[in-house]
Amino acid sequence: MELVMLASIKVLDVVKTVCLFAILANVEIYATAATVKIVAENPVLANAKMTEIERKGSIYLGQHIIGFVGDSVELDNGVHYISLDAPNDYIFDFSISISDDNVTVDRVSFHQKNCKPELKAVWAGPTVTSNKDGAVTLVLATPQFGAPTGNDWCTGPVVVPCERRRVTLDLQTSPPGAEIWIDGNKQSMRTNTLVETELEVCDNMVDVLLRLPGKTNCNRKVPLLGTSSIRINCVFVGGAAQ
Repeated sequence: MELVMLASIKVLDVVKTVCLFAILANVEIYATAATVKIVAENPVLANAKMTEIERKGSIYLGQHIIGFVGDSVELDNGVHYISLDAPNDYIFDFSISISDDNVTVDRVSFHQKNCKPELKAVWAGPTVTSNKDGAVTLVLATPQFGAPTGNDWCTGPVVVPCERRRVTLDLQTSPPGAEIWIDGNKQSMRTNTLVETELEVCDNMVDVLLRLPGKTNCNRKVPLLGTSSIRINCVFVGGAAQ
């Protein structure tokens, strides 16, 4: 009987420990996120489009627009692969790692757009600065471009299964008047509004970006359920969208 009781106590202790680790893990997941403002040290990169590339290991899963240079974006815990449209048909790539409110930059690279002439190019990438209030800023270095190298860079197309669908989005923000981007395309109207459009839908998802001057961008990756309209609410408070 004593052996049975001791075994039961040990099992209970293990369960408690597992539950404690689960709780701590959940706290870490939900507590680690950062609002990052991305700026350029030179106007040559001002207002350049920023896209996040989604990967699972080396497998490409797709991409979605997160904003433009000069915007503030909220990034969850983990590694984010960012591509930046640059002058002379170039793409600048870098990764941002968010962990316990620490922000680091890695994997800086650049290349010309598919099958465009290659130039002698130099780019130092972003540097991270933190203000006293904890705000994080990524400052993009100024790129330098030289003469053509005579080379080019071409890759095969990425094939993603897609279908043409009619989509209705009810976009509400507080305050209203936010700029609307759907699947990387700017819309003529602003929030609050109902958008009815036809999209090339991939993986049954649609990307929505709402921008308001001086506020953190509101990004939503929305699953499409049936044919009913989808309502998206974003509240811009104190520089951040909730």
